[in-house]
Amino acid sequence: MLGVSTMPVREALLKLAALGLVEASPNRSFRVVNSTKEDTRDSYWMQSVLVGELTRRACSLEGPKLVPELESKLAAYSAAADAGDDVAMEAAYGEFYRAINLAAQSPRLLFMLRTNLRFVPIRWYPRIEGWIPLSKAAHKTIITAFKRADCEQAATIASIHMIQAGELLIEYFESTGRWSTSQ
Repeated sequence: MLGVSTMPVREALLKLAALGLVEASPNRSFRVVNSTKEDTRDSYWMQSVLVGELTRRACSLEGPKLVPELESKLAAYSAAADAGDDVAMEAAYGEFYRAINLAAQSPRLLFMLRTNLRFVPIRWYPRIEGWIPLSKAAHKTIITAFKRADCEQAATIASIHMIQAGELLIEYFESTGRWSTSQ
């Protein structure tokens, strides 16, 4: 139907299975693996560790020099949120952390973060009550820490923000019936 032979599709599915995103059955079928609350919590914990360290490194390398760019990204995020533009809001949110991640000058940590982000559902945040004010407050506090070159504070706030994001997402999924109470 799509004009693709079975071998590239099977290879792609096997790669997804190696990542833990699908499960290969002995009868050569595949199914998407369900994620649990604990899977999500684990992914956000790992993200918090990586983002915290990347933030610490970016602050120590760039500190106050990065502030104008971070303020610009936060302003774009706030404007998109105020306009109800979910796509622009997600883009600006990503750009805020992209600026930090690149300033950290740590390709290996960035690779690990990108790998972890495959397991983190992202397109839900605009729907989650409390997400926008939480993000604005965290980003403002991170910027303030960068202004003061308080790298430990910046790292701590970034880490806490990731944990809080995960918990908000879990609460959202629970409220919409995504997980039963046994997960």
